Amino acid sequence: LGRVGKFGMETLAEQSFLSTFLFYTLSGIISALILPWLSRQPAKAWKMAAPYSVIWMIGMAVSFYLYIRDTLRLKKRLSNAQKNHSDLCYRVFISSNIEEAFVYGLRKATIYVPDGSSESEMKYILLHETTHVRHGDHILKVILYFFLMLNWYNPLVWLMYVLANQDIELACDESVVKKLAEEERKAYAKLLYACSSKADFCPGRVM
Repeated sequence: LGRVGKFGMETLAEQSFLSTFLFYTLSGIISALILPWLSRQPAKAWKMAAPYSVIWMIGMAVSFYLYIRDTLRLKKRLSNAQKNHSDLCYRVFISSNIEEAFVYGLRKATIYVPDGSSESEMKYILLHETTHVRHGDHILKVILYFFLMLNWYNPLVWLMYVLANQDIELACDESVVKKLAEEERKAYAKLLYACSSKADFCPGRVM
């Protein structure tokens, strides 16, 4: 869920700097502690690595399987979605089987919106999701998940994944707010605030 930096929260620049600084600091500390020891004992390092490489491949295979399984389940839930004939250049579908709006697909990004959204909610939802598409977030999220699958064993990569997703939402919200008038910003902020306790009709994730 995105948060708008214009309403008294930390700015996107601060969030991005802290995320990057934390990730690289922790990575540097761990590398400085482990790599010198391994370089002095290559044979021992290889013996230690061999069984773990099997575990790594199993973990990556499991991650890939879960991704495919969840993708197929989501496609099944979206099978009854109805196309929304709006003036947007993007494909928009309405579904009664989802609780939050999101972007799905790589080659042809499609926006899915929960059924029952009001006209005002639809306006801000579509503005949020189309901003994600213009930023290429639907592609970036897949790349991030790919690196997460490769490094599933590394807690720092999981931390990076979470922080990167937060930055994606912050950047999206900041771009949206710049296009809105003062009263519209308040309405958009109220929608985001409502999302903190209820998923329905919210600008949501990017698949």
